[in-house]
Order: sequence, then structure tokens, then C-alpha cells
Amino acid sequence: MGYTHLLYDVDREAHIATVTLNKPERLNAIDQDDHRDILALIEEIQQDDDVWAVDGCPADCVIYAFENLYPDALPHVVLSGINDSQNVGDINGALALTSGTVGGAKTSACLGVPAMASSQGDGETIDFESGVAEVLAWVADQRAALLAGEVPLENIASINIPSCDTGAIRGSVDVPLATENPDEYNLLGLQDCESTLEDPQDDLEAFFNGYAATSPVPSNSSMTCDKLAN
Repeated sequence: MGYTHLLYDVDREAHIATVTLNKPERLNAIDQDDHRDILALIEEIQQDDDVWAVDGCPADCVIYAFENLYPDALPHVVLSGINDSQNVGDINGALALTSGTVGGAKTSACLGVPAMASSQGDGETIDFESGVAEVLAWVADQRAALLAGEVPLENIASINIPSCDTGAIRGSVDVPLATENPDEYNLLGLQDCESTLEDPQDDLEAFFNGYAATSPVPSNSSMTCDKLAN
């Protein structure tokens, strides 16, 4: 069956279906026709015994959930992630173009719900346990403000958590989002949790020297909110 704005592909060997909402001019905002197509595609997937899982984009999930799972009362917060691999810095505006995890959180904030994106650093072993601990600590710290509706929407929180092959996470810091990389960190590289660097100046310096780094990311960077409003 053909769908107007849905791209649908099935990897029969892996038993995974990939669904992409392809409306870049509207930042994937869903209308009634799209909603009808999504319901039809869900039915098609349910009838396909070869599909065991569905892969999609975080922003699409947020939009669909708000319109269909929470039509009367939106949630207090959206937690996007934990992503497998770091999303540090915003060098030449690349963060908005490469991170679906951050994009999902930004979409949530643009639609009126505070959000946090979490990303776990690369390593020989991906330390999701430490990532979960950081996410839960952020929620606990923000809980009262979230329930009171007092968390600002102009930024989302982006947390990058090291996976330490040696040593241990050196602490948690709130730092600005890096827009330059003068020390030429490999943005996909490993983290040095045995570093002795103190007082990191941005998320690149913090993360690659063993700190869990929390940074604000503007919700409307790359005009995310503007495109959703049109």
C-alpha cells in the first residue's frame, strides 16, 4: 500500500521495519491524512509476521504521542534517550542536523513540554547504568519545578555521560554548549576518566575529561519551533 508522506521499509533478515514521516517542509507535523496513513500502516505492520520491531525518529514519536496518546493533558516532561553515543558540542550547527535524540527533546519543548536529551558516551562497554543514574538525578532535581510548570521552554537540557573504560566518572557539571573545538577533540572519540583537568569550560572539555556534562540547547535552534508553527 502507498502512503503520501510515510516511507516504509522492512529488513526481512533482521525482522525490523523502518518508518519515516517525510515532510521536511513542515518538520514532520502530522495532519489528518497523515494520521489516517499511520493507522493504516500500523494495521499493515500488525498483520506482517515478518516484522518484530519498528524503528522510527524521536521527533515523530513525540508529535504522534502528543496528538494521540495525550490529547487532553500533556505530560510534565519528555525524556529523550538514552542515546547510544555522545551528542556533544554544536560545531557549525551540526548538533541539530545529526542528533535525533536532541531533536526529539527540542520538538517536545517547542510543543510546550519541557524535555531532556541524554546520550551515553562510546566505550568498550557502553555504561548505560551510569546514564540512567544521571537521568534519574536530573528528574529528581527538577521534579518540583516540572510539576509546577516552572521549567522554561526556551532550552532543553542535554546530558552527555561518559563510558569509562578506565577510571570512573569524575562528577556532574553544568556547562555551556561548545560552539568551537580549539583542542580538536574527536567528537566520536573515547573519554579520559583518569584526566586531572579541573573546571571544564564547556561540554566538550567536560565530557572528554570524564565529567557527566549537562548543557542547555536552544529549542528553536535550526528553527525547530518556527517550522512546527507553520
